[in-house]
Amino acid sequence: MVADIRRGRAIPRDQVIQEMRRKAEDPDEVVATSMVLSLKDPVGHTRITTPCRGICCVHLQCFDAALYLQLQKQAPTWTCPICNKAAGWEQLALDQFVNDILNQTPKSVEAVTVPVDGRWYIPIENNTVSCKPNPMPLVKTEPLSSGGVTTAPSASEPKRRKRHGTPEIIDLTGSDDEEFRQAQPQSPLWHFTGTISSGDTGAFSTISFLLKRKEVGG
Repeated sequence: MVADIRRGRAIPRDQVIQEMRRKAEDPDEVVATSMVLSLKDPVGHTRITTPCRGICCVHLQCFDAALYLQLQKQAPTWTCPICNKAAGWEQLALDQFVNDILNQTPKSVEAVTVPVDGRWYIPIENNTVSCKPNPMPLVKTEPLSSGGVTTAPSASEPKRRKRHGTPEIIDLTGSDDEEFRQAQPQSPLWHFTGTISSGDTGAFSTISFLLKRKEVGG
C-alpha cells in the first residue's frame, strides 16, 4: 500500500512552495518568516520514510505513510494525526517537497528550517566556537625621569642589598698580626666593635687608629 501511495497521488514540490509564499504575502495571515519542519513521525517518533498527508491538510508537517496505515489497521480513524482532518485512503498524497528534503539529508537529521521562500537548511545548534584571543598581559610603564631611564629592579637585587647591609664583624682587640691577616674579610666594607662610631666618619677614624696601633706594637 505504501508503494501505491508513492505511485499514486502526489503534492508537487512547486505547489508546496507557492502555498508558503501565498500565505506569507496574505495580509490576513500571520505567518513566521521561517518554520522548523520535523522529519520525524508525530506518532512513532522515528524518521519519516514516506512523507504523507491528506490533500485537505494545509500544514507542511507530514507523517510516515507506513506507520499511519499500520495504525489504521489497529484502530481505524482515518484522521490526520496532526490536524485531525479527514485523511482516508483516497485522500492520502505523497509530499514531494518533504520527500526531496528527506532524500538530501543524512538519516541523523531530525529537523530542518524552512523559510517562506521555499529554501531549507539544517539548523546547527550548540556549535559556536569562541575565537577571542587571550588578552595580552598589561605591562605598567613608569614615566622617564629627567636623569635617565628608569629600570625595574630585578628579583635578585633585594638579596644583594641584604648581603651588603649585613657586613662581617671582626674584633681586633685580642688578635695578633697573623690572626689579623688571616681574618681579613673579602668584603671591602669593614665594621669594628669597641670604640666604633655609628656614623661612617667615626668608623673610618677607628680603623685608622687600630691599624696604627698594631703597626707600632709589631
